[in-house]
Amino acid sequence: MRCWPLALASLLALSGCAGAPADTEWTPVRRGDLVLGVDVTGTLRSADTVLVGPPNVQHIWNFNITFLAPEGIDVAVGDKVLAFDAQELTQELASKRNEADSSAQELEKKLRATNMARRDEELRLAEAEAAVRRARMQIGGSEDLVASVTLQAARLDLELAEAALSSERRKVAAAIRRDDAEIETLDGIFRRAEARVTELGEDIERMEVKATRAGAVLYVANRGREKPKVGDRLWRARKALEIVALDDIDAEGEVDEMDGSRVVVGQPVKLRLDAHPDVELLGSVDSVLQSVQRRSREDPRKVVRVQIALEPDQAVQLRPGMRFRGTIETGRHSDVLLVANDAIFASASGARVFRQRRSGAEAVPVVLGARNRTDVQIVDGLQEGDRLSRSDLSGGAP
Repeated sequence: MRCWPLALASLLALSGCAGAPADTEWTPVRRGDLVLGVDVTGTLRSADTVLVGPPNVQHIWNFNITFLAPEGIDVAVGDKVLAFDAQELTQELASKRNEADSSAQELEKKLRATNMARRDEELRLAEAEAAVRRARMQIGGSEDLVASVTLQAARLDLELAEAALSSERRKVAAAIRRDDAEIETLDGIFRRAEARVTELGEDIERMEVKATRAGAVLYVANRGREKPKVGDRLWRARKALEIVALDDIDAEGEVDEMDGSRVVVGQPVKLRLDAHPDVELLGSVDSVLQSVQRRSREDPRKVVRVQIALEPDQAVQLRPGMRFRGTIETGRHSDVLLVANDAIFASASGARVFRQRRSGAEAVPVVLGARNRTDVQIVDGLQEGDRLSRSDLSGGAP
């Protein structure tokens, strides 16, 4: 009697049938569309954004962050979103104010001295001119009435007076030029110091950065994917945060280098957010970056970056920075027989399935077509409505 089970098993094997355990899970062969695609991951971003970083301040290349608006907060125009340490500028401002005050005093002192010198010079010129007039009066009469010796002396006196007047005028002109040059120098020092004081005051005000548009605040990570924080030093060309509009959100994604050639503009995309996995977003490929890049400085995997335009969706509030996973549809086979991938098993003669029968299950060779992550197309061997085992019922038989 013990030979009957073995004989029955051999008979079933010869007929292509096998017993099916009671807990066997079955999946149907169905008709539908097989969607082919590639995986895409990335983050949402705003198409309308303003980057915010250190102000353009002369002679400062690294800025110490003293204030950061909380990430995710909504701000209005004029709200403070970023601030930097202004101690160095404040110290320079105090120094320049002292320099401006000192140069102003020097300039005022020089102007007073110059005014007094001009009055003294005017008096000496007046005296020299009077001496010339007196000398001319002495020789103004008829030569017949004046002794030749006296006339000759008067003429000499006139020459001396005119020479003295000419010398005095040259001295005055030289003094004026010298004083004007000194005044111009002192005035230049004062004006430069005053201009620097004004500039420093404006620079100190700019160390508190205000929002130039309304939107949400997002921090900008560096190449090491580290976000800024209070106390960090920021190079003047780096941006600390961005203010983004929330009414124009799209997606920036990455696909594996091997799949990049299959992605073209216009292909449909389905996404699911990590924060809202139950919500499916629809969109399409808007652009494909042709060059291949490293995923990040720490991750050497090669990726192709794509921009995805999203369709409006009221089910969830989209915000830049949200992570997503999804599929870019690269092809579609319409109205074909489909079965779950885990119902297909390999054998020495090719792919086969285990189809449900009243007596258990039978092994059926199948011809496969295209497949995606979940389903495979059945080209031949099965019919719609057939039920297939999700487990291998061959017992190890080839």
